[in-house]
Amino acid sequence: MSEGPATRPFLVERDRCATCGTPGAPFLTLPYDAEPLVGYLERFYAGALDTSQLAGQRYELVECAQCALVYQRGVPVGDALDQLYGAAALHDRDEANQSRGLAVRQRYSHDVEQCVKYHGGEPAHVEVLDHGAGAGLWLDMAAAYGCRTAGTELSEAGRRRLAEHGHEALDPGELPRARFHFINTDQVLEHLTDPRGSVERLAAALRPGGVL
Repeated sequence: MSEGPATRPFLVERDRCATCGTPGAPFLTLPYDAEPLVGYLERFYAGALDTSQLAGQRYELVECAQCALVYQRGVPVGDALDQLYGAAALHDRDEANQSRGLAVRQRYSHDVEQCVKYHGGEPAHVEVLDHGAGAGLWLDMAAAYGCRTAGTELSEAGRRRLAEHGHEALDPGELPRARFHFINTDQVLEHLTDPRGSVERLAAALRPGGVL
């Protein structure tokens, strides 16, 4: 009897630092399909992530010997990215909205207010981008101030959700050049497979004097 096609692993391993390219070895390694990780993932994603896809794979942290960056060796790619940061992370916008307390909303407000003041103009003339916008709550605050808002999301469903809430939705791989006054990347860079390349693309999307 012939075997079916091999299942693609949910994570792929990188053998060098995501920032400087120096090889490294893990200093922490834990199985994904045992406690404490399997229970944490099920609770964090409220059952929306199929944790069986991580069976036999390990959570490994590596500290770069050159630049001291601590990074995760196994990273999701392709369809796994859409599952993890799309359907699983964004399965309930109302829940995400309710989980952001006063302190978080005050920080969002402070971010936007300082951005508008820095550029010295009316909010309607300030263009902001939230890279990895998630449920779009930071953009909601920027829009409340009157800024022109755009956000990126990996999944089509995520981009559709942003558009439904009045924000321009962009593919993260197709950023415009020299357009934005301010780019927000809250809790994003540590999840990317190529953080250095992403920062370079984001910097190119800033207009002169813009802030990332």
